[in-house]
Amino acid sequence: MPITMGKLRPFGLRQVMVRAYGSGGAKTPFPVAQSFKVTPETVSGKLEGDDTRQSLVGYVVGGTIQMVAGGISLDALQAVSGFASVPSGTTPSRTTALPVSNAPFPYVEMWGRSVGDTGDDMYVHIFKAKLVKFPEGELKFGQFFVQTMEFDFICDDTQNDANGNPQAFDIVQDETAAAIPT
Repeated sequence: MPITMGKLRPFGLRQVMVRAYGSGGAKTPFPVAQSFKVTPETVSGKLEGDDTRQSLVGYVVGGTIQMVAGGISLDALQAVSGFASVPSGTTPSRTTALPVSNAPFPYVEMWGRSVGDTGDDMYVHIFKAKLVKFPEGELKFGQFFVQTMEFDFICDDTQNDANGNPQAFDIVQDETAAAIPT
């Protein structure tokens, strides 16, 4: 039964993807994604005079993303940090290191996807974000490693709405669920 577009009931978090901003290249998944919280930041103002409120304005200027993911993906960390991983050795003794330095983090694009209850899905596509809180987690007895990280996002002047305004993100609804293309 087809859904009524606009009446989506997303459930859970199925997929989080990231890629270098403006690259158009392949996306890298964050495995075991647990949370993808998008908090838009707005600017607003009021004009008051003559004993009344005369005008209001408000718009999105960016925001934050708080993300939680289980395990560690050096590929995903490399994508959001800009650090280059260094592989060495041969099977069965290969190693890969991700040297962490004080180089500035790059801009990235991000996607967070949730499935609906009738075979549909929706995702949020953040056009221009930057890591602002490096992933942290705890190695602890009896528990899997879970990392938390935070990003800030801004409006992207290369992605404009129908009126020519720079966009911060899209919310996309699919009648039939489909993975975010890589």
